[in-house]
Amino acid sequence: ARGWHALTRRGMQLDLPPGRLADAVDANRRFLLLFHDGGDITPGPFTYHRFWFRDAAYMLSALDAYGFHQESREVIDHFRDRQRVDGFFLSQRQEWDANGAAIYAMAEHWRLTGDGSVIDATAIEHAVRWIERMRNRKRKRRDPALRGLLPPSVSAEHLGPLDTYYWDGFWSLRGLVDGAAMLRASGAEEPARRAEEWAVGLRRDIDSSLALVEARLGSKVIPAGPRRRIDPAIIGSLVACWPLRLWAADDPRIAATTEAIRERFCIERAFFQGISHTGLGTYLTMQLAFVELEAGDRRAIDRLEWMIEAAMPTMTWPEAIHPQLGGGCMGDGHHGWAAADLLTFVRRILIRETGPAAAGGGTENGLALCTMLPAAWQGQPIEVHDAPTYFGRLSFVLRWHGDRPALLWELDKRNDAPVRITAPGLDPTWSTTDPRGDALLGPVGVP
Repeated sequence: ARGWHALTRRGMQLDLPPGRLADAVDANRRFLLLFHDGGDITPGPFTYHRFWFRDAAYMLSALDAYGFHQESREVIDHFRDRQRVDGFFLSQRQEWDANGAAIYAMAEHWRLTGDGSVIDATAIEHAVRWIERMRNRKRKRRDPALRGLLPPSVSAEHLGPLDTYYWDGFWSLRGLVDGAAMLRASGAEEPARRAEEWAVGLRRDIDSSLALVEARLGSKVIPAGPRRRIDPAIIGSLVACWPLRLWAADDPRIAATTEAIRERFCIERAFFQGISHTGLGTYLTMQLAFVELEAGDRRAIDRLEWMIEAAMPTMTWPEAIHPQLGGGCMGDGHHGWAAADLLTFVRRILIRETGPAAAGGGTENGLALCTMLPAAWQGQPIEVHDAPTYFGRLSFVLRWHGDRPALLWELDKRNDAPVRITAPGLDPTWSTTDPRGDALLGPVGVP
């Protein structure tokens, strides 16, 4: 018991207002460690006690965001064991999102720790080359909407059966962008330049394909693939906004897709996936919440509250929930991707990286603290200690004097580059670039 207590006292520590949300965060920090199996991390203890690069990307980034860098690094160090000689990171057959997911997980570890030793330039060079080679295997396809995209796959089952999916293209594009950044940081200038050129080419081909599909559908909504209609699988297209940050939440295509999901595929606050899962999606509802958070839309908090209300007594979630019975109806009963999304979402309402380093728009890197808080937290103290960020280790304390919040904070920066601190959920007009200090803001109210 003492050993387990010491293990879980590492990393980012949160002191949140008491309630089910705080209990869920506390429990799932520990559950995330239990999903870690040495060189593997698995999205379930039973049915899904296997390794997928896709699930690992979400779970490893959550581990790193909460400061469990040792466990994340142990899994990443075993990625090379799964890479074939052609450069493909193999966890499951015909899952073409794997290379992008593997590179993204490496890059997030690098961004949150500043540790360049995680960059395996040889493995990354082979991986980005595989992406470029795969997407050009059938360059002269008859359907111009398919040109330059990856071949048909069975990547994420919530998309549907074997088909050409934008999901694979989005993950691959993020892999090329992150791969180029890491190759350049390791001194491999020529491979980095090629990866950047390939990223420009893939982005161009995705944009061209989407323009043709928009003309066919008469809508900017991004279907799951070029040959698909507007069905529930469009939820997968939101990854272009979060976590991949290729497009902003106010991009017309992301905005149209988000609105279509809300209008056509939600039951009250939760997303209903009628393909494969046939239930209320847990991590899929959170996918919608992440994009709404990026857009500054408080409906994101409604999704979070649904997630907490839908939790099992042990603060766990199945992959999908029966809309009438309330129990699990898909996948493992304790789903690691859902746990990771809950943790990552709470971290992002407390701390969000902004600016070029986070592909968040603007010209100046920054940290947005308390960006969107639940109404129940109004007037309640919050403490965050030793939070890893792209710019260094952050701690802050929020206290209230009546309706006036006092924010005390400290950022242990990695370098001298300026970082702008804001608190949009407390006072949208306040900001500072001082790496340590306090600010009395106020009076504010939660909308």
